[in-house]
Amino acid sequence: MHSELEAYIFECDDRQRRTNSELVQLLASATRDQNEQGLLKIINQWTRYGTGDSGYSTEPEKALYPMFSALVVYVAMHLRKHDNEHQSVGILTRSRTKKLASIASASEIERLLLPPATGDFKPAGFDEDFKVDSALVSHLPGHDIELQTNLDCRDILAIVEFTQMTSMLDDALKQIILYNRNIYRSQHNRRFVWALTICSTQVHACLLLHDAVLVSEIMDIAISDGRKQLIELLVNWSMCDQSQLGYDPTIRYNADIEKWIIDSFDDATDSVNHAIWKRQQQPRSRQKRQRIAKNVSLPKHYKVNRFLFTANSIEGRHTRCFVAEECDYNGNSVGGGEEVVIKDAWAATNYPPQQDARSEIKMLRTISDTLEAAPGVDHLYPKMLHGGHVRFMVDGEMRIDTTDTIFKLLNAERVDRSEIEEPESQEPPLQHDNDDVFSHTHGSTSEPKRNWRCQPLRAHRRIVMTPVGRHIHLVKSQEELIIVLADAMRCHSSIHKHCGILHRDISENNILMVGGDKGDPVQGLLIDYDYSMPLDSENAGRRPERSGTLPYMSIGNIENNDTQRTALDDWESLLYLICWCATIGLTSEKRSKIREIANDTKRSALSKLPIHIWIDDDEEVIAYTKRTHMHSKDNFKYNILQHFHDEYDQLIFLAIELHEALFLHEGCEGAAVLKQLPTRKRPVDRSNPLSTPTTNSGLDDPLRKRVQYEQAIVQNLEQVMARYREMMIESMR
Repeated sequence: MHSELEAYIFECDDRQRRTNSELVQLLASATRDQNEQGLLKIINQWTRYGTGDSGYSTEPEKALYPMFSALVVYVAMHLRKHDNEHQSVGILTRSRTKKLASIASASEIERLLLPPATGDFKPAGFDEDFKVDSALVSHLPGHDIELQTNLDCRDILAIVEFTQMTSMLDDALKQIILYNRNIYRSQHNRRFVWALTICSTQVHACLLLHDAVLVSEIMDIAISDGRKQLIELLVNWSMCDQSQLGYDPTIRYNADIEKWIIDSFDDATDSVNHAIWKRQQQPRSRQKRQRIAKNVSLPKHYKVNRFLFTANSIEGRHTRCFVAEECDYNGNSVGGGEEVVIKDAWAATNYPPQQDARSEIKMLRTISDTLEAAPGVDHLYPKMLHGGHVRFMVDGEMRIDTTDTIFKLLNAERVDRSEIEEPESQEPPLQHDNDDVFSHTHGSTSEPKRNWRCQPLRAHRRIVMTPVGRHIHLVKSQEELIIVLADAMRCHSSIHKHCGILHRDISENNILMVGGDKGDPVQGLLIDYDYSMPLDSENAGRRPERSGTLPYMSIGNIENNDTQRTALDDWESLLYLICWCATIGLTSEKRSKIREIANDTKRSALSKLPIHIWIDDDEEVIAYTKRTHMHSKDNFKYNILQHFHDEYDQLIFLAIELHEALFLHEGCEGAAVLKQLPTRKRPVDRSNPLSTPTTNSGLDDPLRKRVQYEQAIVQNLEQVMARYREMMIESMR
């Protein structure tokens, strides 16, 4: 069908050039099924864009907007006509010929793709300062074709970016990457995103995955094969299943109740598909008598009441957190309306996902079961109600949603990085505190081509748990913050002691405040066990993996050295978390003010403080800077403590005691030689004498030596936090 459509569209040869406003006006009239010949004339102008004597177009890129829009609208009109004809045949012959009826059903169009009424617009919910050139949105096949003028970011299927010249593909890709963060943030059911770049007559389809951006070969509108490929793409996008467009069929919006409905799964019991398969292995005589067991994992349904965390990045885990209550498939409440937290994330994993011993699902199941039975546990901890891998039907088969599933939708097979890379090159990326990946991994047209199928494996997991908490940014005072942090570390110690699990990612986003809003006492909760590891695995003698979130990562983690990772690394992260919060402020007002760019200096107040290096430089510089800042009481005071907000006096005293316990323990010679032990060569700043590293291979690294005293140091740290917690509770009475 797409080949015939290409031939029909481009057999017209019109040399007349129209102004952009005339083309847009003509396009608007064509949306009412009028003036098809006018659309053909506009489309044909695209084939000759940039073919003047100079070799490139002197027309602005905006001239491309109506040309592309005309093609999209024309394809939509003919798809609709084609679908109506086939459905009519099916209705007439259904009583006589089942075959024709099935053909009609198979030819039904899932959606029509349409452009916006105008180009160069800013969608509602778009938080960038830039405007989108164009986009593709879904339109119901049975409705009249009308172009929308006020698009919402939630309505966009694919962003389209234009450039005037074919050599500007990299510029278009940068814009695509920048803009699509908004798609993930506003579309809670988006697994991956498609986009189009149009550079003169050359079109590329872009697939934005969790770890890379894949770019198709050129579809050149100036030649017949290129036109056929683009039309085929538009036709396929109109007819394919929503999962192939990147949508999650297990998260859907219910317009009747105006809420999102989420399906939740549990890996602890068999899937329906596996239960059916097991029954089919039995003799036929037994199959008729067997029923699927009642404990088979049918998904539970939850309706979302509010959003705790949205996927606000292009790459990475795309973590989303929802506050929800159980309901039936249609959104009717079930039970007593108890609120739960649903975490949805794409975590790096080993194959097969259900057998990954380090999955957060298995970690939380261990924590829930163990601490429930452990004596003396009087603090909050995450209680998993159920958790599993997201699954849905693909080509008639129930499949777990992974990177491999996405590749199957592309009729391709993923190649595991471990098959072609050395183990040292497979380090996990550093994470910012907003869950964004530290460094993008998308390709460039100027870089050598790599195997695009070589991608890490990620598994789509969904966990339902209690209690419901709030971000620690919402604490009202330093007293509340200290109580919340102390409770979180009590949870950390219990999980370490009773469950044998090391958290490895103490950060702002992973500590929640519970209560405190209705007169009940405030408490703290430690969450997010994606990077956690059983202690037996961590101490198995192999090189420790780097994990954590900037700017809270321990020095050993940032340096990625072979020092054993212990609970001390997490306590070190707690100290950095306190320093960060006390410097930039607890309230959104203080945080915004310290990051505000001054008109005269073009710098923020934060960029002038020593602590900004913890997040604004590369890992070698960050590690060396932290060694210098933690070197002694004086260094810690002048570089860090003196920049705390004045009203945070208790945080100053707490930070002093934690610093002393972590870095000045007499058994490992304190931190006297920290600044003399850079792990890598660092650029020397001649204006700063502290920046010149003095290497002395005869000295032991005190961070390595302090591991011997882990138990005593941790016990001291726990006592410090317990004492401050009691002091803060007493002061608030």
